[in-house]
Formats: sequence, C-alpha cells, structure tokens
Amino acid sequence: MHVVLLFALLGVALGAPTTQDPSTTPKKAPPTPCDTTLQWEGRSSEWDHVREYNNRFLISFDGKNQRKRLMEEKRSYMPGHRYIEYLQFYNDKLEYQIDHTYNVCTKLPLGPWRNHTIPDDAVLEDQYDVGQPGHAIYANEWSDRVTGRYKEEWIGVFTTAKDGCWPLFEVYSKDEANKSISYSTRFFNLSAGIKDPSVFDIPDICKKVQLTPLPDLPTLVNEVQPTQAPGFFAKIKTWLFQRKNDSSDKLLKKAGVVKTWGKQMDQI
Repeated sequence: MHVVLLFALLGVALGAPTTQDPSTTPKKAPPTPCDTTLQWEGRSSEWDHVREYNNRFLISFDGKNQRKRLMEEKRSYMPGHRYIEYLQFYNDKLEYQIDHTYNVCTKLPLGPWRNHTIPDDAVLEDQYDVGQPGHAIYANEWSDRVTGRYKEEWIGVFTTAKDGCWPLFEVYSKDEANKSISYSTRFFNLSAGIKDPSVFDIPDICKKVQLTPLPDLPTLVNEVQPTQAPGFFAKIKTWLFQRKNDSSDKLLKKAGVVKTWGKQMDQI
C-alpha cells in the first residue's frame, strides 16, 4: 500500500500529462511591418503592364532624400537600343531622362513617391518560403488593402526583419483619370548604402532644359478595341490602334506610313 502511494506521488511531482483548453492557449502575434534600409543599391527587373515592356536597371535608392537613379542595363541582343539614365527627384517632382546614345536630356514632371518599403499601416497578406527547402528565404507579403476600395494599389514581398527587411518583389498599379500606371518589379543583388553619391548630380546638358509635359498614356481598362475586319487586316488594324500613343508613330506619320495604312484599314 505504501509503495503504490509513493509511485502516485512521484507521478504528480514529475508532471502527469494534462489537457488544456485550446481557446486559452496564447496566440502568436502577427509580424508588424519592418523598417527597410533607407539607402541601398542593386539591380531590378521591371515589367510595364501598360506599355507591355520589360527592362533591367541598375538602381540607387535614397529614401532619406526621396530620390532614385536608374540606369538601363546594356543588352547585346538589342542592337540600336537607346540606353536611358533616369534621375528622379520626388521632393521636386522632377525627373531627368538622359539618352546616353544621343547625349540628349529630357525634363519631365514626376508622379507619386514609390518608396520600395513597407507602409506602417500595411496589411499582412501571406507568409512563405522562397527558394530551396532548407536554404530558402522566409518572406512576408504585404499590401495597402483598405476596406471599401476595389483593389489594392500596392503589394510588396520583403524578407523578414531577421534577414534585413529587403524588398524582393513589388506590384504597383494606379489609375488616374484617363491614365494608368502598372509595374511589377523584382529586386536582386542588393547592398546597403550608396557608394558614389555623385550619381545624383544633374549633368550639364540637363540644367537648361525646359519642362516637357507628360504624354497621355493608354489605360488598362475601358480601352475600346476595333472589332470589325476579320483575319490578317484585323490584326494590323488592332496593332495600329494600340500603337497610337507610341512616340515612334510620330516618325511613321511624317513618312505617311500610318496615315496611308489608317485610311486603308478604315475602308475594310
């Protein structure tokens, strides 16, 4: 009898398994937006959904002074391609586009600041691993989703605060009146700091340039497409319609190409 009682007391002392109500188990708090590095450099690949065009850039990002420098990477498989450098000063709402092929500078008004960081009021949408199991990077996906709005304008994927809170991928889309902008951007080969601050110096060819108004951009929605003219000519007519806002069409119009084809297409 004494032996049985001794083992029973030992069981209580060692901690017998007990059941716990799951509802009383403390839940892990969701992560809050981490702070990205204010100044960094690296590379980016950006797809413009409006113009249906992809480009790769060397990027210098200065969040302290709200400015960026983008330099198109040279691609050997695109002979004759112009390489543009973009100096973007968001505090002044100005952008300088420097065509290094022809040594020409254009001064343009600049849109809203794209910060490549996580807003304080961002909503956590998802968490997942990126890459090979065991060697993957853990990432958080955020958005600017708010109640009552039709869709998000921004979605960003970032590494966790433990891994430095670096941007990995970003989608930005915004409709303004009859214009739309929409980009998907990947970031890679990033490093903290800006090695040469002089990359933000405005070159002499830009200092006396007058401001050029932005051209109208095609919208992503409510764009009327021609439906008549079947077959081959329909494809050409659709192509001409989609290209109406392309600056290269101005050169074609001078040669009378677009004007002649347009008349022929309207008669089909």
